Amino acid sequence: MPLQLVTEDYEEPDFLDEDSAPVRAAELTAAEKAIIKQYVANLKSRGFCVLNDSTCNYTRLFNRYEDKAVSMSFLSEDFTRQMLKGRKTCRLPTNSYLTLRLEHIVGKKFVPNEGEYFTSPLSGCTFANTYRAYEPKSESKELSPLFSEFFERMFPNDADRPLVLQWLSHIFQHPEERPSWHLMMPSDTGVGKGFLVEEILQPLLHHTAVISSFGKLTGRFSTLLENKLVLLLDDCKARSESQQIELKSLLSERRALIEHKGQDAGMVNTYTRMILASNEPKPLDLEENERRWFVTERLVHRESPEETQAFIADLLAWLALPGSLDAVHNFFMTYDITDFNHKQVRKTAALLDIVQQSKGVDADILQDLITSKVVFTGDEWMAQYMGGGMHKPSNVKQAELLATVGYERYQLLIVPGKPDKVRLCRPIGMDVDATRAAHNATHAPSPSPF
Repeated sequence: MPLQLVTEDYEEPDFLDEDSAPVRAAELTAAEKAIIKQYVANLKSRGFCVLNDSTCNYTRLFNRYEDKAVSMSFLSEDFTRQMLKGRKTCRLPTNSYLTLRLEHIVGKKFVPNEGEYFTSPLSGCTFANTYRAYEPKSESKELSPLFSEFFERMFPNDADRPLVLQWLSHIFQHPEERPSWHLMMPSDTGVGKGFLVEEILQPLLHHTAVISSFGKLTGRFSTLLENKLVLLLDDCKARSESQQIELKSLLSERRALIEHKGQDAGMVNTYTRMILASNEPKPLDLEENERRWFVTERLVHRESPEETQAFIADLLAWLALPGSLDAVHNFFMTYDITDFNHKQVRKTAALLDIVQQSKGVDADILQDLITSKVVFTGDEWMAQYMGGGMHKPSNVKQAELLATVGYERYQLLIVPGKPDKVRLCRPIGMDVDATRAAHNATHAPSPSPF
């Protein structure tokens, strides 16, 4: 089928006639080759290369800026469009001629502050770097007072704010150096946590994402840790202690296991910083020795939700002005992080408050059971957690909690000589007869293992 183009700006050029077909290199004129050389340079500047990898049995184009593979048929359409845009006349060359001078890759990597492509010294195979840095068009540092006020609202504690700004600036200045601690921001709803990531960080860092459940991070085929600089955990809730334990590992390790569908899993370097924003007073259970989170003072509306939204609308309007994003970028790139420690952070009063809440809930639940029953089953104990939507403690944590109140686990034969058993929690040292009597006083004699 002949290629038909209809435009309002240009007449159909002569080279798009009934007989148009890809032209071999030997048939091209010197002028056409010069035009094609410019077009190929344009393809390179737009992030295109040629991909041959194990996921597909045919050659494709790959764009490292978009992190997407596209069909080779894209070339003929794009070539025609570029010729029309530049008012140039050039016959369409073959795909092999167009791609000859493009980089040929076998895969991709995400490596901040490195070159566009990597070539293995052993195999000679080349990989595309999908990291993309912001390129300001000016050296402007003229910030609106609204920008400073935004951070004063977000982090009203004068001791918290400079450290948070250092943490954010470190992403810009050293994206290749992942901190071992992350931000936890308890707050009211609608105060601007999402605005920080989506309207300020995303346009500048590019590699950001927002998720609403830990499952999207910890799931089998999640690739978020492979190619993101900032990940906003928007009011995510850990449903079990095992999920919290898995999260701890993801927060502190410099490498992560990533599995793509249809491919073997493998370890990759990760550069992802986490921001956990939550409306809950206790977003996660934190322990005394917690070192992975910097918890900021709870954020509340300065006056009202309506006033906050009006302020954010004004800030958004300023960010949309030419040069504003350049100024924000240059601010973060020049903010002083000389004394910033990306491996260690101080404990805040807000963190210690969550630690106390974590202890208090466990102790209260256990004390309520002990007050009502001298001996109780594990099922009864765990039902208090599950019924309240809280995280079920691990077996190790349960044993620790019992020990703090002088209790232990015990497996009891309900009827002597019969095989049915029940797992109980009883005072340490209570003999078998007293245990059975205390259990039978409040439970029907039927098995209730947990």
